[in-house]
Amino acid sequence: MSITVSSSDRAPLERRVARRAAHWLMLLHCGDATPADIDACRRWRAASPEHERAWQRAESVQQKFGTVAAGLAMRTLGRDRRHARRAGIQTLLLLMTAAPAGYVVWRRPVPARPARC
Repeated sequence: MSITVSSSDRAPLERRVARRAAHWLMLLHCGDATPADIDACRRWRAASPEHERAWQRAESVQQKFGTVAAGLAMRTLGRDRRHARRAGIQTLLLLMTAAPAGYVVWRRPVPARPARC
């Protein structure tokens, strides 16, 4: 069975609509959705072709991530990016201060010593 994807399906989604689709997807897949939530999601999807397209794309992304091994996904998501960014900034600041200081020391003339006779 092959699925044809029209060019309109590949067109970018409005950020607001994509976020709303992600919200509905999370709510319905977390197990806390009430029958009223399910009905509200159905109404939202039926309200606009763009809503349905965003929903389909969100489900597609969710299915793709479902194939990632849980351990790998959690290690990737759990990485502390702030630590890596902080280390990079510290290295940059060190280079920005050490390089000019080294240049000044290197270029400073050495005082002449009196010759010993």
